[in-house]
Amino acid sequence: MIIGNKSNFAIEFEVISIRKNSIYGDIRLWLQGKYLGDFMDSDYLLPVSSYFTSLLEYQENFKLDTEIENLSYKEIFEIHRRQQIQDVISYKLRKFCDRPPFDAFHDICFIKEDKLVFVWKVREQTEWYSVSLKEYNKDVQTAEILLSDYENVVNECIKTLNYLLQHPEEAPYKFSPEGKNIPTVLPQRLHLLGSKYHLAKEIIWIQAPSDSIVLNQIDSFSLIASMIDKNQTEQLYRINDVKLKVVSLGEYTNFENIEPFEIILDEQVQHFPKNLKIVVPYRNIEK
Repeated sequence: MIIGNKSNFAIEFEVISIRKNSIYGDIRLWLQGKYLGDFMDSDYLLPVSSYFTSLLEYQENFKLDTEIENLSYKEIFEIHRRQQIQDVISYKLRKFCDRPPFDAFHDICFIKEDKLVFVWKVREQTEWYSVSLKEYNKDVQTAEILLSDYENVVNECIKTLNYLLQHPEEAPYKFSPEGKNIPTVLPQRLHLLGSKYHLAKEIIWIQAPSDSIVLNQIDSFSLIASMIDKNQTEQLYRINDVKLKVVSLGEYTNFENIEPFEIILDEQVQHFPKNLKIVVPYRNIEK
């Protein structure tokens, strides 16, 4: 779902699950045609959106010190980076949102007259972000948004999230519980692990066969996995009847693949070798 105009300012989000008083999914901003946020680094959307509103509530905290207000945006950004590296705070420069979807970026935002200015750069350390950002522009990016436009979109986003919390059946799910909007594939026997062998793409969701999962028990699970296609678009697929053993329980639950197999989707072959360790946050396990 996109709220706003991507060519000016918009908030885009997709829902993975809605449980009790929380909405879990993916979120990012669109700033004059460029996006800020990792759409594969999921989070709870209401706490993320509280950062959006805090900027409106505490605008004085986002105004530049007079000593640097006439510098170029990139010069201000370099001051911010030096302060981070040297761990010295000479000027108050704030990150837009300190939540996982924005961890892959160095960014600041500040208010200048009637505009909200964003300056950002994707991190050099690739371990900070998902495969979807591998081709992201490595230069410093800038965007100016009217504060009134920002406020209108943020308020509409908060209103929409609160509505979906009460009406989860209307949410823009990334995939439906029944899997009707993603391909379903069956594992095939893996005959050869040769030169084309590689690990499966990211597994983002596991559906358990019962109301509980038991340590060291082997069961047939369904997996939701993702891959990035040639257009750098994330594609999801479901794999049914995968035999896994639960090897640890907790906030992050570890599974082990018991039988090696492969799946073929859009002419791409993905290998799931025996003893492949699958680590999934507990909130991404549907029972």
